[in-house]
Amino acid sequence: MDPDAVAKAFVEHYYRTFDSNRPALVSLYQDGSMLTFEGQKFLGPAAIAGKLGSLPFAQCQHDIATVDCQPSGPQGGMLVFVSGSLRTGPEEHPLKFSQMFQLLPAGGSFYVQNDMFRLNYGGVSLTNTDLNDGAYDGYTGDIWSFDLSILEFYMGRFPFGENLGKQGD
Repeated sequence: MDPDAVAKAFVEHYYRTFDSNRPALVSLYQDGSMLTFEGQKFLGPAAIAGKLGSLPFAQCQHDIATVDCQPSGPQGGMLVFVSGSLRTGPEEHPLKFSQMFQLLPAGGSFYVQNDMFRLNYGGVSLTNTDLNDGAYDGYTGDIWSFDLSILEFYMGRFPFGENLGKQGD
């Protein structure tokens, strides 16, 4: 069994089911399974199904960008890391997300032991301003991110304006 092929098949099944029949995902989890969704923990299939069923959108479409897989533990499990974007209903701009699954074997198949999900809001790649006498020396981010960054707190203002165009080392 090729772990990458198993991971790819699992990811295709999971997100196709999520997008078309979310309640059916409960069959992928067992009693000890845990979902961490944006920092909140849900233990067991009933709690996980409750959380997934309570999401504030009826329609969703996932677009998967990457799938990475590693063997995990002596039982033949695997870690699967997924990144991509999702659209909820008529939303114009997709939201970026990351999700990690730990799959464990059970009866010739796999179940989800652990599942961690986070939206990726974009933001700032912090740089060391101490190297340039306190001068701001770089910015990377995405134009659709509206979060207040740590850099903005540090500088006390939005990181554009007088320092726009100044480059450090």
